[in-house]
Amino acid sequence: MKKLFIASGLIVLLLVSICSTIALAGDKHNLAPLEPAAAIDFDFVTLAKSSSTSVTADLSFPLAFDFIPVLLIGDGTGAFSASMTRNTSGEIVYIYQKFPGAGVAAFNIGITPVTIRTSTAVTLGPGWAIGWVITGILFSPETPPYSYTVSLSF
Repeated sequence: MKKLFIASGLIVLLLVSICSTIALAGDKHNLAPLEPAAAIDFDFVTLAKSSSTSVTADLSFPLAFDFIPVLLIGDGTGAFSASMTRNTSGEIVYIYQKFPGAGVAAFNIGITPVTIRTSTAVTLGPGWAIGWVITGILFSPETPPYSYTVSLSF
């Protein structure tokens, strides 16, 4: 289990470092100015039992994603849920959550307009558990930027 947690963490760190910026070229007459666009929107959330919060994801282009590390604090077992709502039409959106130390994960995908949710029972080890939630838009007929709210509760 410890190896799985370390491997998952290393994969996430690798993805964050690789996808942190993407260079977008200018027009054909002026290729000098390269503008970096963030591929990842990053938020950090700490939740105690019986609490909830929400974060706003601002994405620059499709395939960019919102990465939310989550620290859960408390005793025993609790139900962690994450949801996102998108009211546009014809987009493919997803939400993924994982708590490696607790050994649980959940994934959901949908076509907008939709509210998608994931929920798992998380057993807190030494009074805490850490995991992450990843949300994003795989395809959108609309032009960027994209903004939506992710709700988290424990």
